[in-house]
Amino acid sequence: MIQKTFNRILIEFSLNPAKAKQCLTDKRLTSTEKKIIEGHLLIRNNQNQKALDTIRSLPQSELAFVEGQRKLLMGLALNNLSYFIEAEPLIKESLTIFKSVHTPYFEFVGNYYLFTIYSNRNKINLMSSTIKMMESIELISEQQVIKLLRCQFDYQAQVDHIKARQVLAEIELKKKEMSEGDIISHLVCEFMFYVQTEEFDNCEEVLNEMKKYRKFNLTENFNFMKKLLSHLKNNEPIYLYGDDFKSFPMLNFQLKVIHSLEEKNIEEARKSWNELHRLYPETYLSDFNFTGAKCLFSLCLNKHRVVHKEVTPIGKSESATLLDSLVELLTLSQAPLTKGHIYEHLWTELPENKDDMKKLTRLISRARSERGIEIQSRKGTYFIETPQKKVNVG
Repeated sequence: MIQKTFNRILIEFSLNPAKAKQCLTDKRLTSTEKKIIEGHLLIRNNQNQKALDTIRSLPQSELAFVEGQRKLLMGLALNNLSYFIEAEPLIKESLTIFKSVHTPYFEFVGNYYLFTIYSNRNKINLMSSTIKMMESIELISEQQVIKLLRCQFDYQAQVDHIKARQVLAEIELKKKEMSEGDIISHLVCEFMFYVQTEEFDNCEEVLNEMKKYRKFNLTENFNFMKKLLSHLKNNEPIYLYGDDFKSFPMLNFQLKVIHSLEEKNIEEARKSWNELHRLYPETYLSDFNFTGAKCLFSLCLNKHRVVHKEVTPIGKSESATLLDSLVELLTLSQAPLTKGHIYEHLWTELPENKDDMKKLTRLISRARSERGIEIQSRKGTYFIETPQKKVNVG
């Protein structure tokens, strides 16, 4: 049996998030139902881990519809945290419940989230069948029409770029009717489409549009896209500070793989790759074999796979001064070294801010003036070029 009041309030909240405070003060709702609404709000604010912890703390409900919402929310949070395999059965369980209590609105919602999981896992056939399921459900709002269009665009972006552009044009006509959450999600899909077609200037334009939405431009997803696009397009080095991306293991390890390959540190790249394989064995196979859809990560991986060679690590003498170690490192290196790699080698820690980079810059200047060494800089790297060692950067 469906909890009619909770169902109606959830639909109202979904269509108009501004009513959240009003929903949370409704005395007809139980404490569990209010916690579920709070969980939806946390996810809207990109606080997925907090939402997951909140919902997991709730006991299993004897009320079918409430239990369906609990499972749906856990699945959504896990998907947003890149735990796609764990998310899928929870969404499917919620769909079974929603069908049993005859709530087509949330059948659509569940299938929409399921489509997102299949998209993230590059399951093209399942994306197609899920869209057909969504098309079979009677739609009651313009927001549902827009969500269906966005799924169709995401699917066509994988199979037919001409049709994808046609659907994209339809979505553009409806942008004024879209919620901020839908616009941000759509911009991510649009960005990924331009990555697949390698229209990197358009990618930059989409990133600039994303900056308008403060809740998104401060997120790990935005920073990830910006870092990898700059690296792919402009050869900018990848810097990782402290706990960056700690809450998003896939993004964290993907960046570490590219960061390590950029520094020609194959051993470290392989360590991060093995972590990705442990989390997503169907996508990250052995020997840096990626089976996912074409994306920023795969393009950066291919860029480095072509040129990288294993380099024997250069040992650092404990008695050597920083200046001696710097000169030895640059002299023995067979390739340009990024600032981050040099800093970590000399100070045995990752750089955390601009002051750390200033320390390295001052040391480079000392080496040039005190040792008379021609240290060159190009595209965020340092190297010593000799007649025997010509350097090719880029």
